[in-house]
Amino acid sequence: MEFRCSLFGHDYADYDVERERADHGTEVVNTVRTTEACRRCGHARVLSENTEIAAAAVPESPDSPEDEASERSGASTSRANESGGVADSAARSSARPENAHRENGRTDRSAGERSPGSVSPTAATAESRSLEESVLWCPACEFAEPALGSALRAGDSCPACTRGYLRRRGG
Repeated sequence: MEFRCSLFGHDYADYDVERERADHGTEVVNTVRTTEACRRCGHARVLSENTEIAAAAVPESPDSPEDEASERSGASTSRANESGGVADSAARSSARPENAHRENGRTDRSAGERSPGSVSPTAATAESRSLEESVLWCPACEFAEPALGSALRAGDSCPACTRGYLRRRGG
């Protein structure tokens, strides 16, 4: 039968989707592979392969090293404030004149001003809320996945059927 396939080409049947999950320490690797097999000779070819690497969920311990480090740094700053060294230098840096010039000739902006192209904190918060509530879904096969924390984005090809494109729904 392989001779026939070499002359006329392979006769591929329907595709198969293989899902594989592997844990590597603190990471989880998910691989979705779509393959076709020839009806006559069994030759397989890979149509698509998507690999996603995500951090494994690690429960936080109550006594994490970050907490201990912040406690130590808090103690050292309180001692420095008692001696007056750090507090005096902070007061001197905040007593800068309002029209202080930078090296390139522009004036410094005060703490309350934002540049015209900057995003307000409320807009960033609204964006994160809309991602929490939205779902990516494929209209071809009805595949759905939460948008927050996903490697997939709207417009990506569907990992389940590879025929449709993902759309954002909700939020």
